[in-house]
Amino acid sequence: MKKRGSRHFDYPSGHTSWGTSVALVLAELRPDRADAILERGREYGNSRVICGAHSVSAVEAGRQAAAAIVAVLHGSSQFRGDLEAARRELGPTG
Repeated sequence: MKKRGSRHFDYPSGHTSWGTSVALVLAELRPDRADAILERGREYGNSRVICGAHSVSAVEAGRQAAAAIVAVLHGSSQFRGDLEAARRELGPTG
């Protein structure tokens, strides 16, 4: 892995945080496809290590950040309303 200078922001992986957050929300909306969605979210984070953009610990920290982000979002009535609207738009699943 290449050496990072002090201006490189490796930790936590923002790409992993984003990808995992999206996967968590989509899996909640489509429980019938949750396994595949969550696996894709994991692979997105893993790809950051494979391409040398982040360390394993940065990806793990990104996943932890995502879990915290989604937990905080669930505390928002606006988010819960948006989630419910998305469920209605998707219709019956699985």
